[in-house]
Amino acid sequence: MSNKTKYRFSKQRKVILEVMKKSNNHPTADRLYRLVKKRLHKISLGPVYRNLDALLQQGLITKILIDGHPRRFEYKQEEHIHIRCVSCGKIDNLPFEPGFP
Repeated sequence: MSNKTKYRFSKQRKVILEVMKKSNNHPTADRLYRLVKKRLHKISLGPVYRNLDALLQQGLITKILIDGHPRRFEYKQEEHIHIRCVSCGKIDNLPFEPGFP
């Protein structure tokens, strides 16, 4: 599927994107599912994964991959890098400064 593929912006996708925009902790798909389920009681995990894939394809969210840890997601923001606490596993953003070694 190419990035130019048209996606229907369903109610599920809209709610998932709204939750992503409000989230500042780089949630996993499971965590997003629990948050979205508070608003869409009948949603299941499968549609959350499918909608995350569609939002990734559209470039509206990004996926964070860290070896040995579940995939995390975030609403696409200004350019930045991620750091992870080795004690608690929390992921945070650091601004990206071009030319900084």
